[in-house]
Amino acid sequence: MQLIKKGVLLITFSISLISYGQKLDRKLEPVNEKYERFEYADAIKIYKYYINKGYESEELFRRLANSYYFIVDFENAAIYYDKLFKLNPNQDAEHIYRYALSLKTVGEYDKADEQLLRINEKRQEDIRVNEYLENKNYLQDILNMDEMFAIKDVGINSRLSDFGPSFYKDQLVFASNREGGVANVVVHKWNNQPFLDLYYSKMDDKGLETGVVKLNDEINTKFHESTTAFTKDGKYMYFTRNNFYGDDYKESEEGINLLKIFRATNVNGTWTNVVELPFSSDNYSVAHPALSPDETKLYFASDMPGTLGQSDIFMVEITGDNTYGEPVNLGKEINTEAKESFPFISKEGTLYFSSTGHPGLGGFDTFYALRTNDEFSQPMNAGEPINGKYDDFGLIIDDDLNIGYFASNRPGGEGDDDILGFTRLVKPPKEELEKIDVEVVEEVEEEPKLVFTSGDRLNKYFDLDDSDPIYFNFDKSNIRSEAAPKLDKIVKVLTDNPEINLIIKSHTDIRGSKSYNEALSKRRAESTKKYLVNAGIDANRLDIDWFGENQPSVRCDVVISCKEEQHLLNRRSEFFIK
Repeated sequence: MQLIKKGVLLITFSISLISYGQKLDRKLEPVNEKYERFEYADAIKIYKYYINKGYESEELFRRLANSYYFIVDFENAAIYYDKLFKLNPNQDAEHIYRYALSLKTVGEYDKADEQLLRINEKRQEDIRVNEYLENKNYLQDILNMDEMFAIKDVGINSRLSDFGPSFYKDQLVFASNREGGVANVVVHKWNNQPFLDLYYSKMDDKGLETGVVKLNDEINTKFHESTTAFTKDGKYMYFTRNNFYGDDYKESEEGINLLKIFRATNVNGTWTNVVELPFSSDNYSVAHPALSPDETKLYFASDMPGTLGQSDIFMVEITGDNTYGEPVNLGKEINTEAKESFPFISKEGTLYFSSTGHPGLGGFDTFYALRTNDEFSQPMNAGEPINGKYDDFGLIIDDDLNIGYFASNRPGGEGDDDILGFTRLVKPPKEELEKIDVEVVEEVEEEPKLVFTSGDRLNKYFDLDDSDPIYFNFDKSNIRSEAAPKLDKIVKVLTDNPEINLIIKSHTDIRGSKSYNEALSKRRAESTKKYLVNAGIDANRLDIDWFGENQPSVRCDVVISCKEEQHLLNRRSEFFIK
């Protein structure tokens, strides 16, 4: 804006701006009340009316962009976040992330990554940013992955929303707000669509029947019901519902009706005896239940106290008949500052879940984490075609049949959210890692040789616990705590013997595409060198080389035939004299 030299014009202009702002604020008061009540569909119409009349303000663009974001219309959200950031780029970390996620959905990944880096200006140690910094090539890595799944249509979708599939005997149970539901006489002001009910369709070896049946009225109410989990004996069903029990409709201290998990009992083929789970609350949501294979643990999503982001995945021990331990957050390996939701534990113990925080293609992406003893591994993106630029969520799978279902709002479907079927082409490892037997060689004091042969392993000359490799977690390049003591020994060897220089050679297991594994092995080599350099070793004494999956320590040609400890032995860095 050019300098206005006459003071009277400047004063007049300032007064007109204030008047404009106050006038707009007054006009927006009624619609802002709708926004605060989560009536986003109605709020969008009114906000756009004023924009079309020529009104502009930071608050107007922010609330309109947020309204689109919350109803999962990322394309329009990206348009109005763009206007907001052009008006004032100095937004808080959460709005920066919403903008970045919306940009991914319209395919502007480079611009999204630029915004992601800006979060560090607002908040240090952001899990989402750290994962991006660890692998800035995440997009190509995901796109280059070998496809693990083949998708198929299922024939049960409506013109509205269908999602949240779960297995129950020979049925697929799911949520839908299709015409004819119990709640269709009422619309949800969030998106001006009917509330959700629970339905099921029969399954056989050829897939799903096209007909669907609604669950009984004690389960379906005039508010939302969705996402179920069933015990193997068919006696109990856990399900998500608005905070509505009997005729009692409850709200939080802020006046919001949230979500709870309930349990119903099957009595003579009818679902009845609905009870609320005791760790539910009027003041936070718990939703999307999933049972462990042995049915001793219940996993769910929540924004309860102790949540790292907008929603996290928790686990609670089932200690008796509707009695439970204290919910436990699955921690920073699984959860981020964004949304983690829709957990599912397969028969073999793999955790599948949806996230907007881990590096993905846009919206909710589906991830999986392998079971390693009592913990889950670092999550791995399920890749295309399960994931795309839109929301892909709620995946379930039958490990024996290698078939499953998930939901997506990708274009080309029947409605807003559709259920899709798939066949799994590549199977993850089994649930528990077996312990690796390591032969311990008796320590022998030995003088190092004065002449070292190029190409020899370092442990040929020095006691390094029989073998010098260090090992890496699945799909990770950071140094494990178990590897640090071995690297510290190597640091001492190099410090005591300044004439020795090393080549670090790094490798991966066979999971993932060849191009992805080559890049991963390079990152492992760089991470190993960085550790030694940070410990005081001159970088000029260290060369690196990387081989992807091409030089396995243990030959393992087919993913599903390998045990996890074989994969682990192949995920390594080794040390050679140069």
